Amino acid sequence: MSQYSQAQNAYSTTARQTTSDPRSIEYQIFSKVTGRLLKANANREKNFSEFAEALYDNTRLWTTLAADILSDGNQLDDGLKVQLLNLANYSQKHAHKALKTDIGADALISINNTIMRGLRGEVDTESVSASETDTHKEGA
Repeated sequence: MSQYSQAQNAYSTTARQTTSDPRSIEYQIFSKVTGRLLKANANREKNFSEFAEALYDNTRLWTTLAADILSDGNQLDDGLKVQLLNLANYSQKHAHKALKTDIGADALISINNTIMRGLRGEVDTESVSASETDTHKEGA
């Protein structure tokens, strides 16, 4: 395949992805990061560097999400913004602790799965609150 064909293929794939519904794009990103986190969490004793990279990706996802929430153009209601920012903060703290202890990433995977269900419309996103982190307080 020529470089031109490769570039054209990459561009068309990116164009299809960027014209998707924003919730679908967010879901795809959460799914990819969570899948990697799930796999790395299961193998963390055998491959700690993979676990650390997956935690980093999850932290980067939540940092990006928090920055978007705080941007002027974000139209989420204020209550949901606060809840998501609390989850972002919790996720970052838990990831840091998971690197230093053996608590793993189950709580992060659970939070991400709840967010994905919300993005699919399976749960009311306003129900995703600090109570989600309360379930996992022992791990943070």
